[in-house]
Amino acid sequence: FPEEAIMIEAKDSAAQSRIVSALNTRLADVMVQAENYDAEKYALAKQCKVITAGNYVALFVSPQHAAMESVFNAAVK
Repeated sequence: FPEEAIMIEAKDSAAQSRIVSALNTRLADVMVQAENYDAEKYALAKQCKVITAGNYVALFVSPQHAAMESVFNAAVK
């Protein structure tokens, strides 16, 4: 199961929208792989999501995704 941490600062809202779209596509790909691999990993992948704060965009695909999201959200406030 891939573990990924992606954090990007977009230059503007249009760029942010494109990044969100690309990361949602990546997450969908991970979910398809996990669904065919392991039910536990698929359940984990379904909990992960693309998050935004201003022009910042992040995706954490990891068993520690909730903790990573908390750190990200605290850092971009």
